[in-house]
Amino acid sequence: MVVVVVVVVVVVVVVVVVMVVVVVVVVVEVVVVIVILIVIFFTFHRSKDMEIVIITHTTQHTYRVSQEECARLRESVPYVKVY
Repeated sequence: MVVVVVVVVVVVVVVVVVMVVVVVVVVVEVVVVIVILIVIFFTFHRSKDMEIVIITHTTQHTYRVSQEECARLRESVPYVKVY
């Protein structure tokens, strides 16, 4: 009986830890997308000639910007790949 209780407790703890990790990953992705959106909005909101696609593990966002703005974004945000 004690072994069953211990196994159940361990399983519950593992499930809770996995859920917390998933929530943290999603929150980090949302924060990264928000930061990128702020950079795009305040820096690159004039002409809109090219598309920028922001892809995270769970979402995809597409934005249109000029070639110059695309180059500036590529320089200012090194972890963003611009295609």
